[in-house]
Amino acid sequence: MFADNPLCKVLGIQYPIIQGALAWISDGPFAAAVSNSGALGVIGPGMRPASEIIEEIEKARALTDKPFGVNVVLWPEQMEAHLKALFDAKVEIITTAISDPGNIIEMAHEHGALMLCLVGSVRHAQRLVAEGADVVIACSNEAGGHTGEIGGMVLVPAIADAVKVPVVASGGIADARGFAAALALGASGVQVGTRFVASKECPCHDNIKQAILHATEEDTLMTDHLSGSPMRGLRNRLLEEWARKEATATKQERRQHFKGRYKAAVYEGDTEMGSIPAGQVVGRIREIKSVNEIITDLVSGLEPVLDRLQRELS
Repeated sequence: MFADNPLCKVLGIQYPIIQGALAWISDGPFAAAVSNSGALGVIGPGMRPASEIIEEIEKARALTDKPFGVNVVLWPEQMEAHLKALFDAKVEIITTAISDPGNIIEMAHEHGALMLCLVGSVRHAQRLVAEGADVVIACSNEAGGHTGEIGGMVLVPAIADAVKVPVVASGGIADARGFAAALALGASGVQVGTRFVASKECPCHDNIKQAILHATEEDTLMTDHLSGSPMRGLRNRLLEEWARKEATATKQERRQHFKGRYKAAVYEGDTEMGSIPAGQVVGRIREIKSVNEIITDLVSGLEPVLDRLQRELS
């Protein structure tokens, strides 16, 4: 299975599944566990110092000989230092989120790295492919964290028809049915984020995992956030308070409202005043599993889905 899959060929992976970057959560051992299970693990350093990124890369390399990626948040405060760290470490796969990666694609290629770029529209995808993006990740508004504004049923086939590089569907995928649907829409693979948070290996606080298990598809809220781009997270006091005032809030007020709130959630387990990025797919997650079990379920469940479709269409 997937012997001719274009995403697998480009990335050198067994299954066309990419782990969402999960900023501040996904460390080297976690990304290595995903890669060892046949998917592409991704280190999500967030705003960590460059020296810590190097440490996590070294940890991952000590635990896997499979490909893995490192995510870069393209904010001016740390972008130059982070990119230098990745290039010095000879990272071969870079994923991006937030802001425009177009100005670093050529630089990454000069350092031997593939560029996997998050996009939210056909226009954005076409421009980044023209600038050299190797893979585009179509992020729909079902996704958690910094997300798109267009639903996946519209966004994924539109981008798949518009570009000639592998397209990855991101948002709303936690099981084999979602995986199959993404492939049917024209994607070459999927990016999975929220489902991997509720895994045994994920190094976030157990309160966050339990909150995901007990949430429904109605328990997320999409708001503006620090970057000014849409942000989807678990509905709680923090987000509800912000939703009431975000329309008139200043940038400074945004920063103050969310300052330290993400770390309070993922490290301290504050589910009320912590910022918990999560997609609508929380309603499909009811059990904490190992990353290997999650990936096995995604892949092994495809055949029964396809068999059912064949029976019903025959």
